Parts: sequence; C-alpha cells; structure tokens
Amino acid sequence: MISNLINYFLAKVLTFLIQSNRSRKGRLYLLEELVTTAEFVRILVHFDIPDNVLKERVIQSQRSTNIFRGADLKFEEVLVRQQVESLEEDVVDPIEGEADHIFVIKDNEEVHQVIKK
Repeated sequence: MISNLINYFLAKVLTFLIQSNRSRKGRLYLLEELVTTAEFVRILVHFDIPDNVLKERVIQSQRSTNIFRGADLKFEEVLVRQQVESLEEDVVDPIEGEADHIFVIKDNEEVHQVIKK
C-alpha cells in the first residue's frame, strides 16, 4: 500500500520534471538515469502549440502565479523566457526513441485523443 502511494507521487513528480526539461540533455538524463525502463513506462507529451496561441492564452489567463518561484513572475514573462531559451542549441523537440511513447499535441482538439491513448 505504501509503496503504491510512493510510486504514485514519484510518477507525478517525475512527470512534472520531464515536462519542464526542454533540453535534450536534461530529458535524457531524467529518462535514462531516474526513470528507467525497468521501473516505468516512459511517456513524453510534447506540446507543439504556436506562439501566438500561447501568448493569447497567457494574456487571458486568470490562474494564480503562486506556482512560480519568483513572487512577481507572470505567465507572459515565463513565455518570453521560454521563447528565448528555444533559440539555444540543446532545446529541441523530443524524437522517437527518447521514451517508450511520444505524443505531440498541436492544439486543444488533440488533448482528449492523447489522453485516451
């Protein structure tokens, strides 16, 4: 019972960590060193949403920014930072073979289809 609970929370934490690692090197470290194929089914979900759609979403967002480390940080600032980071050489989209399964979501309509899979 306790081991199931630990695995559940560990999976949630690792899922979050992988989502936040846009560099190939960071993802591979997590996927190969921390989330081994012997213990987990490794699934990557890549959100390939156009920048204009993301910008519109963050402008309209009513969500709390308490999730950010910086108290005054806003969603727009995070988006701009991520756009700048996207120019870095190691920030690349995931490719086949990085995980057991890779799903790419390009718009809201695809979310439910991916969840069903």
